[in-house]
Amino acid sequence: MRDEVAQAALRLFIEDGYDETTVDQICTAAGISRRSFFRYFSTKESVVVSLIAGHAEDGAATFAEQATGTDIWTALRRSLDPFQEWVDTDPTQARALMRLIETTPALLAAYLVKLDDFGRRFAGTITARVDPTAELHLVANVIASAAMGALVESGRCWSDSDDRKPLSHFLDVSFDALRATVPAGALTF
Repeated sequence: MRDEVAQAALRLFIEDGYDETTVDQICTAAGISRRSFFRYFSTKESVVVSLIAGHAEDGAATFAEQATGTDIWTALRRSLDPFQEWVDTDPTQARALMRLIETTPALLAAYLVKLDDFGRRFAGTITARVDPTAELHLVANVIASAAMGALVESGRCWSDSDDRKPLSHFLDVSFDALRATVPAGALTF
């Protein structure tokens, strides 16, 4: 039911605007009470974050499962495959969601907080697998932050793009740029 409520809310947010959509309207569209809504979600922002959170969890698991010896950029890029696959299933809705996030300050803030959490998990995994020193932890945080920045900018370019290249194109271009900055062999996973 939680997913159905989130989808109903997303439709309203896209059609009517985030700020213009009330919790009562979401409840009516989803066929639930306000009390039920707040059992599923603490805020309207949490509805949108929930649409991304599952892909973040899948990405973290994908990252942790990368084979020993995989270069860090390849491992990080592969970790974004679950999100990319979700985007590929309904690019029109995903593009509308990205535009909604980018144009709504409260949603952008919630999205960036979620990405920061995701990046910190990556950094912890990198540190644990490579070498748990303070210096490496710093480097791992910088690398994870760069990867999250690549995701944000790839998403922006993709959602603003008129040529309809897939998100994977923009992610690959971004990660190629990162790989050129820190060579693949410099840090293996």
